[in-house]
Amino acid sequence: MPVIGLSFRVEGATDAAGKVRQFNAEALKEIREATKERARQTVFQFQTQMEREYTSAWATGMLARGVTYRTFVKGDGIEVKFYIQDRKELRYVTAALGGYFRQFPVGPFVIKPVRAQSLLIPFPNSLARQFIRGAGGRFKGSKGGTEGDPSPGIRVKQVLWGRRTGGFSRDVISEVAEAESVLFVKDLTSSVQGIAVKVTS
Repeated sequence: MPVIGLSFRVEGATDAAGKVRQFNAEALKEIREATKERARQTVFQFQTQMEREYTSAWATGMLARGVTYRTFVKGDGIEVKFYIQDRKELRYVTAALGGYFRQFPVGPFVIKPVRAQSLLIPFPNSLARQFIRGAGGRFKGSKGGTEGDPSPGIRVKQVLWGRRTGGFSRDVISEVAEAESVLFVKDLTSSVQGIAVKVTS
């Protein structure tokens, strides 16, 4: 799973003499629990903002649900990293992680298959099927989903992605990462005494 680009190091703050406070095992455990709680809030922000933004009839919500975090003890401190499940659409919705688009909002664009002859567009629900079939009956170039396919949908030669089909007005992942990098540090240092929190990526 790719790292979202949001990582933190929680360690002892320096005292008046400039020495870094050393934590014992019990203190590290308490700090790790506090760090996990704040990390859960960060994940919630990613998921909430992504669900608000990606409301296309084709949206499955799987990208938002794929945001996770991990905390672990490293040396005399705690490391926190945020991850997202690597899905095809990830490259279109954010400039982070080597995304295709560097500037947002993104106008209409065409998606074509690279290795296969067609693209599979899954149906998150029956309303999505009605939406993409439209008044004309079938989407141009589509073939019905195969029997027993775990992700029933249609296969198309290419897709025009834009405002009416779920274009991207914001880079939500980058925006939330930027906002949370400030809030995470502020909230954690306010709630736990004697620590320093550093953004490491």
